[in-house]
Amino acid sequence: MTIRKRLISKRWKAEKKRSSRDYVFDNLIENCYYSGAKKYWPSVLFNHYKESVQVSNYIVFGAAGSIGSAVAHQLLKEGHRVVVSPRKRLHGRGEVITRSTLSDLQRAGAELWQVDDVSDPRETYDLAPHCIANFPLEGVIYAVGHCPPGEFSAAIRYPLSTLPMEDYDREITMHQRGVLNIFQSLLPAVVQGGCFLFLSSAITRFKGNLPIQAHYHAGVISAEDWLIDGMRADPLVEKKNIKIHRIAPGAVDTPFHHGEGLRPPKMTPISDVVREVVSALASNTTVDKQLI
Repeated sequence: MTIRKRLISKRWKAEKKRSSRDYVFDNLIENCYYSGAKKYWPSVLFNHYKESVQVSNYIVFGAAGSIGSAVAHQLLKEGHRVVVSPRKRLHGRGEVITRSTLSDLQRAGAELWQVDDVSDPRETYDLAPHCIANFPLEGVIYAVGHCPPGEFSAAIRYPLSTLPMEDYDREITMHQRGVLNIFQSLLPAVVQGGCFLFLSSAITRFKGNLPIQAHYHAGVISAEDWLIDGMRADPLVEKKNIKIHRIAPGAVDTPFHHGEGLRPPKMTPISDVVREVVSALASNTTVDKQLI
């Protein structure tokens, strides 16, 4: 076996014991070594680079959606390791867009862990042990929603007297049961000082004066906000110094609001939401913010 092969073999055997930051640095060292460039780099530059690179591990639920995918792409662009968790079974009008989005994320370097139902503990049972063994998490981003392109008008067409119960159950599954299950399932895999970030909604600001037929959604989001408050007071969260962030935008300029029919008079650009999410992930204090 050549010296190069022995070095590569040795590196791979030790890879699981290294942090993500060291992994990125070692790749740079190896590339410079075999290209002959290392001798031109003063050792002080190597030491400075190793200390300055901050690679974190994140998992993004809802990464097939407009906001979740944009967040995942930004984290990948910054050099972080990102796992995306879309549904196993895709269907409906957004299927082609969803598959294209996931392919783009994988080409950008994201890893894939599919969960069909975020509210089902059986679906997430193996996720925490896998993360603990392979990439302890600095952050969990929950951006799950049901926003098919062009269907904003359809989502607000029912008053409570005629609202299909399956629509209400879907909201509860995503914004209550899913939120709690992901929190319970992944809390053991989040490192000391890590965080959860939940993308909520600013719709509750309209309490008593909601201008659209979306009271069921506002009610579910209100309950989600109480769950987030409860997480912050959880003894294990306090012991591990884990931050529970909440970013609550109003209407966001996504394909959900495009097409014919009613549109919100004011919409927040996706880039603004992504910027707030990335800023919260880097914050040393808990972030709770409405974007309106």
